[in-house]
Amino acid sequence: MEKHVESWEDISIILYDGNKEEIRGLRCPVCGGKISYSFDTKTGSNTIKCEGSCGMYSRGHGDTGYIPNCVKYFGEVYTIE
Repeated sequence: MEKHVESWEDISIILYDGNKEEIRGLRCPVCGGKISYSFDTKTGSNTIKCEGSCGMYSRGHGDTGYIPNCVKYFGEVYTIE
């Protein structure tokens, strides 16, 4: 099921707390491109990037004790197909 997102904040929330289908359905809210991410669970740092035409990019830092759902389901580095 593809979940409609309106902002990059929505993407981050779904990557952290969404279910497997919500994460699989993510696309860039700007251009509709594929989303890739990289999470380092030891440092809590992350990057989220649009692989489409807009190339939006987000970097952040989260809680080192919390493992996002996207990492649980797909690993620390992944491109959502």
